[in-house]
Amino acid sequence: MQSYHWKAGQKQQALIVEHHLELQQPLETDPVLLKTILENLLDNAVKFSPFGASIHLKLWVEETDLQISVSDQGPGISEADQHTLFNKFARLSARPTAGESSNGLGLFIVKQFAASLKGSIHLEKSDQGACFRLSLPKAVKAHTNLSKPD
Repeated sequence: MQSYHWKAGQKQQALIVEHHLELQQPLETDPVLLKTILENLLDNAVKFSPFGASIHLKLWVEETDLQISVSDQGPGISEADQHTLFNKFARLSARPTAGESSNGLGLFIVKQFAASLKGSIHLEKSDQGACFRLSLPKAVKAHTNLSKPD
């Protein structure tokens, strides 16, 4: 998480973390996949938000699921782009604000990894910027070998 505070700081952005977690037992999930999901979402938020913007990372429990949202103050996702948002190599109309690169794989990876964790990811309606919400069951392990070393 420190690296994202640093990345946001390079663009004079504030990364605000808010959590309301009262887990009775540890979260049973693949930490490598979850970390990759968060890295991709935070990377996009920093990349597409202007200098001086705020980026919010929120975590909370809702019934039996862990909820995580990442919201930014970027240009948002156009209606046309919403149809291809999670496609492989999707190039959206919004561009990074400081010349950062974008290969169109980040949200595709997020969607695939969320599914591997038996969760879901979706774009929430937002007045400004983009807000992605990840929902993960608290006690389901991933069915993948992607995080296991050979």
